[in-house]
Amino acid sequence: MGDSAKYQYDRGFQERIVALVLREPAFVHDYEDVVDPAYFEAESLGIISRLALEFFRKTNEIPNRDTLRETLKDYCQEYRVGERVLGEVETDIDTVYKIDLSNVQAVRDRVIRFGQRQALRSAVLEIADLVQKDDEYDRAREIIGRALHVGTGARELGVHLGTDLLRLPQMAAESTYAVANKVPTYWPTFDKYTSGGMGRKEVWIFAALSGIGKSTCLVQLGVSALTAGHAVLHYTVGDLDEVDVELRYASRMTGCTIPEIITNDPKFQARATARAKYNTNLWVKHYSSGQATMGQVRSHISKLVHVKNFHPGVIIFDYPDEMKIGEDLYRDLGQIYGDFQAICHDYNSLGIAASQVDRFAPKRENEIIRMEHVDHSKLKYAKCDGFVSINQTIAERKAGKARLWVDKTRRWGSHYLIELDVDYAQSRMTEAREVQYEEPEPPLPPQSGRKQRGR
Repeated sequence: MGDSAKYQYDRGFQERIVALVLREPAFVHDYEDVVDPAYFEAESLGIISRLALEFFRKTNEIPNRDTLRETLKDYCQEYRVGERVLGEVETDIDTVYKIDLSNVQAVRDRVIRFGQRQALRSAVLEIADLVQKDDEYDRAREIIGRALHVGTGARELGVHLGTDLLRLPQMAAESTYAVANKVPTYWPTFDKYTSGGMGRKEVWIFAALSGIGKSTCLVQLGVSALTAGHAVLHYTVGDLDEVDVELRYASRMTGCTIPEIITNDPKFQARATARAKYNTNLWVKHYSSGQATMGQVRSHISKLVHVKNFHPGVIIFDYPDEMKIGEDLYRDLGQIYGDFQAICHDYNSLGIAASQVDRFAPKRENEIIRMEHVDHSKLKYAKCDGFVSINQTIAERKAGKARLWVDKTRRWGSHYLIELDVDYAQSRMTEAREVQYEEPEPPLPPQSGRKQRGR
């Protein structure tokens, strides 16, 4: 432990934690797991916190000073605590009741870091022997996982505006609103309206008719995330396997066509060698249609985190609709996207999915796909934070064009249209310009009443 850590978490700080345990019941409700008696370096402080917490778990109340002293007597008799330790405990009880608690918030903010530090320290000591045994690997991982969760339940009751009003700017700065938590798309119009891109813990769905370029769009977004320094995990379900997706990323990054890569063209060799100097932190995983569940996906991510130390900043899912689905299509698709949202929240990742629109019959050639046009399960779109459709006419496809319609966002601007230049050979979609979009005129209501006969 360095000098700065010693100063930050010294005995005086630990005395303030015990003072909060004894004098602030709400503190114990919020931070019970970060005041483990084993975390206190002084034996006397550990005994006080142990007695207080045991009393709290039995009665849901904090013992007052007299009750604490009576409990201490019973504890000393049962565990044969010596006079020296007893004297230290009694002295510390008097000390913590005299501590000025005017800076409660400062201690509350630091106590989670203290508890997490101590939990990890204890976990490392506990698994020191286990790592030497192959059959104890899962046990060691469980210990570390438990330690990493210390302090994460401090806000189980939610956020209280009266308490946190002044901290709201700081809380927003630490949330998906923060620039640091944004993943840019490098589509200037899109990034402008979203204040920098899509945010971590958000889930966006890109929908289109078959063959327009959903998978191309996902690769474009994956490359943008990699360019911005984010680790990307790309799932593909159904037709495209892992090699197919890797080829598209390689084509996009090297500027070579897929045939040039497959034939190991000298141009690809030269560009791939130059590109290899940069860290491309991308994993691709394929599942067969109708076989995998979101539980398997969560297990796969956990293995990448623990075995490869890979923490995805962006999770891309090409067609989750092809996951294993039961008899209730509407409910099960909604559950798939709900589970995907939970995974992204748990791993602090941006989620991007592509979905096919099956039941859209445009009334005119250049009509765009909107939320009201989506297919059999609107429940899945209700789960998402943003809905974007990719639109293309026959003439646009020949000209290498497409239109991106941002229809729904929970936090940012929506209802705008972007024209894209599309190069399918290199999985590239770049913005050409923002297009002025005119709302279609609503249909005229049917006439009612009798037709009047002329004179």
